Amino acid sequence: MQDLDLSTAATVLVGPVLDSAGAVYAGMVIADFNLTKNGTTAAMSGNTITHVGNGFYTIALTSGNCDTLGRLSIHCNKSTYAMTNHRFMVRSVGYNRAVNSIASGTVGAASTITSIVSSACSPAGAIADQYRFKVITFAADTTTAALRGQSCEITASSNAAAPVFTVSALTTAAVSGDTFTIA
Repeated sequence: MQDLDLSTAATVLVGPVLDSAGAVYAGMVIADFNLTKNGTTAAMSGNTITHVGNGFYTIALTSGNCDTLGRLSIHCNKSTYAMTNHRFMVRSVGYNRAVNSIASGTVGAASTITSIVSSACSPAGAIADQYRFKVITFAADTTTAALRGQSCEITASSNAAAPVFTVSALTTAAVSGDTFTIA
């Protein structure tokens, strides 16, 4: 079961969709799927659907699709085709970061798109590359709007209580006060 943030758009993978003979089917449209939120089923509309191959589809869920805390499932409503129900759990924004993260912190001054200078990190850095190969994700409410929800891989970290993180590349540099988690 995949977790989704409340009232936050997300793209999910569903499938495979099979016909009655067990062959993959690549002709589904969004109206061929239903969305169920805590037991109430509705047809999907206004979503983008893409066949990615072998009967699998990506569906771009809107923030309105994820506006109810609790269980959410997507299933095929076309009688001549079958697909396993795909189940999700819609949780409060920040729940997934808090549960899945190993560290959190605040950005200090002088960061670039490939170097994040932290002013605080919990737990504090203890050795060089302690956070290497982890993923840093900026909070949904961080100061820099362009970084909200953005993630990238940490390729190195300094040996300091408030480490400097070398990252693959951000779309824009973080500013002092931006907040992040590391998982």
